[in-house]
Amino acid sequence: MYEFTRDKNISYGETIKKYGGLLVSRYKFNYIESEEREFLDGMVKIPKNYINILEGIYGKGWIQPQKKWSVLEDNKSLREVLHSSIGVKHDFEI
Repeated sequence: MYEFTRDKNISYGETIKKYGGLLVSRYKFNYIESEEREFLDGMVKIPKNYINILEGIYGKGWIQPQKKWSVLEDNKSLREVLHSSIGVKHDFEI
C-alpha cells in the first residue's frame, strides 16, 4: 500500500515545488506470530512479541497515553518513506 502526502509544514503545491513531487510512503506488513489468549467470553489471537511491537510503534513510553498521536505522522514502524528525486529512503518495520 502506498501513501502520497505533503511535507508536514507546507502545502501540497509547495511540496511539489520543493521536491518535484509528493512524498511517498510504502507500508510494509510483516507476518507476526500469534498466540491465543482468553478475553471476555472467548479466545483471541495476539502477537507473541506484543511488547516489542508496541515499543516499535509508540516508543519505550508506550504505556503512557499520548494526547496528540497520529498513525500517519507518528507511526514509523510500518512504513518506508521513499522520494527518488532527493534520494531519501528510510526503512521502518516491526
